Amino acid sequence: MPVVVLALAAFAFAGCKDKNEDTKEYLEGYLTLTMPTYVAQGYTKQFKIDTLATVKAPDGSGVGYYFQNPVTAKNDTVLLVNGSYAPGHPDGIYTFSVGNKTGDGHLSLVAFGSSDYYNRSAKAEYAVVNPAMDGTGSLTGFNRSEQEYQFTDSRDGRKYWCKDFAGTTWMTQNLGWRGRGVPFCNSEVMADVLGQYYTWEDAQNACPDGWRLPTDADVKALAAGFGATGDENDGICGVAGAFMADLYFNGSALWPYWPNMKITNAASMYMIPTGYAVSGDGRYKFSKMSSYSIIWTGSEMNGKGVYRYIYEDQDVLMLGLGSKDSFAAPVRCIK
Repeated sequence: MPVVVLALAAFAFAGCKDKNEDTKEYLEGYLTLTMPTYVAQGYTKQFKIDTLATVKAPDGSGVGYYFQNPVTAKNDTVLLVNGSYAPGHPDGIYTFSVGNKTGDGHLSLVAFGSSDYYNRSAKAEYAVVNPAMDGTGSLTGFNRSEQEYQFTDSRDGRKYWCKDFAGTTWMTQNLGWRGRGVPFCNSEVMADVLGQYYTWEDAQNACPDGWRLPTDADVKALAAGFGATGDENDGICGVAGAFMADLYFNGSALWPYWPNMKITNAASMYMIPTGYAVSGDGRYKFSKMSSYSIIWTGSEMNGKGVYRYIYEDQDVLMLGLGSKDSFAAPVRCIK
């Protein structure tokens, strides 16, 4: 008798469910949502919901969609679970504007069904950028001297800060002309902040009329006036800190701190750790942002283009060789 009672009790316990037990199921399918990595203030993009989602409920019931807008902090429904477009979106198109506040953000798209299902979501991250180069934009840390002045490129109206050094005028910011080259992460607004990335071949014809690429001898002559202590393995020693500036992008330091590096920007060159890009299969891969600051020269060596670069923790203006048609880096023009 005791054995039978225990067996029946165990059966009864196994057959009961906690009233709070989660019995929801998952919606099936995928959501696709993309934004440029960097966008200008006020950037606007339209999304057509029919091209973004393939989500279905296993029982065949309806699925709706809404966007979580980070600017308005609202959920904007575009498609109802009954299959009709929500008021205000008769064509299933959602228009999103990032607003004017600089910094990181993300837009989310959410698929929802009946209360029997978990929601599914996709997120697109981006950074809002103010391209002004006068210290009021996303790039800050400038301390322009009275000796600096601006030149206007007649090709696109873009202005560049310049400074004269012993009879040679240097641009003290990277060239952003879009006739050649590519912007960082293929985001157009970054051409104004970091300049374009050019292959050596494209760089030969990128400077405005009356300007040119510096030769390696030009770079050495410039460095000689700002504390260069000698050459070592073709590197110009003791001068990197004079070319680096303590710059910030949307509030974050671009150059990492190293106790052995003293950043003075004595040369007013405002070198930015832009890294470099390498092309392949028709695309560019960007690498070493915040580690390397690179500028092309017009010089050649061993069939490759010569560039000068700074590495984050070494007070040396080093020499590098890059493929003329696949390695891409920023440009400073001189005259």
